[in-house]
Amino acid sequence: MGSSAADTPAAAPLPWTRVASVAELDGQLKAPGRPVMLDFYADWCGPCKMMSPIVAELAPEYEGKLKFGKLDTDANPGVSSALQIQSIPTFMIFKGNTVYAMVPGAMRKHDFQAWIDEGLGHMEEHAAELAAEQAAEQASEQPQA
Repeated sequence: MGSSAADTPAAAPLPWTRVASVAELDGQLKAPGRPVMLDFYADWCGPCKMMSPIVAELAPEYEGKLKFGKLDTDANPGVSSALQIQSIPTFMIFKGNTVYAMVPGAMRKHDFQAWIDEGLGHMEEHAAELAAEQAAEQASEQPQA
C-alpha cells in the first residue's frame, strides 16, 4: 500500500529567508524590527554547504532577535559587487542600511555564534550611543531656567 500525503511528515520550515533579488534585499533591510544576518553563498560552494547546517542549528537560538537570510551570489552579482563580497561564504549583520559585522569564510559553530553575538553587541552599542547623542541634543535645546 502506498503512502498518502497525509502519512508524509511536513518538512520543517527553513530557519532563513532566501533573498532572491536586490529589491527583496532592500525590503528586508528597511523592514522595521529585527536585524538581518545575511549568508552570501553559491550552490557550488563547498564551504557554503558546510555552513548551512550550522546556520540552521543556530537560527532558533536567535528567534526574535535576528532574522536569517541567504543570498545566492551567482544569481545576484550586482549585490555582491556593491557590498564588496570577494569570497563566499560571507556573512553580514545589517540593521537598516548599516553593516554591524562582516566575516568571510567557513568556521566552527562556536566561532560563528561568537561572531553573531559580537555583531549584535556592536549594534546595541551603536544604538546606545545614538540615544545618548539624541538625549544630549534635546537637553541642550531646552531653555535654561
